[in-house]
Amino acid sequence: MTILYAFALPLVPNSTSSSAEPLTLASVDSSTATCDDLHGCRTVANIVWSCFSVVFICTWVAIHPNVPRHGEHSAVVFLANAVIMFLALVAPELIVLWAMRQWFAARQIRKQFKKYGWGMTHAFFVLMGGFALYDGDRFLYPLWEDWNQKTDRRMTTVDYSGHDREQAEKMVAAGEETGHEQPAYSCLLECLVDQGHLYITKAEIKDRSHADTTLSKVIVIIQTGWFILQCIVRAIKGLAVTELEIVTLAFAFLNFITCSLWWYKPLGVQYPIRVQLPLDTPTESLATLDSVESTSAIIDGLIAIWSFFVSDFYETFDYLFNTDFYVIAFIPFYPFLFFLLKFIQICIGLNKDDGSSRFSSRLKRDPPQLFIACYLTAVSFGALHCIAWFFNFPTETERLQWRITSLSVTFLPLVLGFFHAYLDGVELGIIGRCLGWVKQQVGGSNIISLSLCFVLALAYIVARMFLIVIALMALRKPDPTALHAIQWTNFIPHIG
Repeated sequence: MTILYAFALPLVPNSTSSSAEPLTLASVDSSTATCDDLHGCRTVANIVWSCFSVVFICTWVAIHPNVPRHGEHSAVVFLANAVIMFLALVAPELIVLWAMRQWFAARQIRKQFKKYGWGMTHAFFVLMGGFALYDGDRFLYPLWEDWNQKTDRRMTTVDYSGHDREQAEKMVAAGEETGHEQPAYSCLLECLVDQGHLYITKAEIKDRSHADTTLSKVIVIIQTGWFILQCIVRAIKGLAVTELEIVTLAFAFLNFITCSLWWYKPLGVQYPIRVQLPLDTPTESLATLDSVESTSAIIDGLIAIWSFFVSDFYETFDYLFNTDFYVIAFIPFYPFLFFLLKFIQICIGLNKDDGSSRFSSRLKRDPPQLFIACYLTAVSFGALHCIAWFFNFPTETERLQWRITSLSVTFLPLVLGFFHAYLDGVELGIIGRCLGWVKQQVGGSNIISLSLCFVLALAYIVARMFLIVIALMALRKPDPTALHAIQWTNFIPHIG
């Protein structure tokens, strides 16, 4: 933090004296939008750098990926995180939705395990796949907060020896007496925690993070706070704020919400905690899964990267041909749908959330509060762009384009919200009945709703890109007062 403060201090030459004249608007050439005062002005490069630093730092720290899948190559993990980073830059509101889902799911887990002293950190650790069951060195499956029906492995426990996993789970759920009286458990994970086979403190979970999450988040808060304060002070003093700063302000708003929702979620956990079979081993045997070194790391990495892309494309096209997107009309859009379905996977949740997804929240059903909070956030994000409604633009055409795209980014999420709620089974009154009637007319298919979602999502993405392009183009001829720097905010520790 001391280093950041040192970088934040303005450079003052030795010749500076108390008689130096303060900057006035006269020192700014309105015809060329240049500044003659070395210390009282900022350049376009300064503006771009400050905006870039806020966006990059906020995105880098705000993203909290789940624990990588078992056996996943480090190159694939890097690519997967890069995809998430790209999504966060293109559509940060979808990352907010992902964080909201996990936050609601974590609250349910915390309530379920509250009697064992678990908090939100434990709940998030379960959600991100932090516990895994092993038979020696053989991975069995992640330990979720509910059943995992995909495995048919046999399991032996202290009290359930001789029974297979399904029988043991049924006994645990029913609270049958197996060896001695057992309380009724809601799931296998609760059974392990209650019997002392799985114990970990909040401090131990934080210690597994490969990053100082508290320090990182404090830096983000300081950097974002400095940027927002600078914009507010400029507005109070009647100095122009550039369109790029408005885009960054809206971006920082969403990243602040994401960071708040994931405040207790561990960051950078690469391997789950191993819970061994048989379960009569002491808790001291719980350890992390060490990475296996390969004698042909480069070849293994290339194969893993190829498999990553092939499997993703296979899953995408398998989904397309097993839903209403199979129609010929969508064939030209299949390459684009590969990326669009990444958005749909988070936003509409068409794929079953069984924990295998990189965007898993394991939330069985989106609560009404999530719809309200998510789409109010999305509308607020778009509305922030409307702050520049009366700003000076290089041309009237660009001003009109900004207004149209700002309104699109503001109101398109509301329309998408109705389709999201409809596809999720939420009662929408007359709107839901109309969509249901349309569905009946096309033979019970959701093709109309899905097609409209596709068009609206495409329009939203285009509008978002337009806003960024217009904001960058406006820097070629900024408002003269936009180059006037606020001196005292430079003394606040920040990067940029």
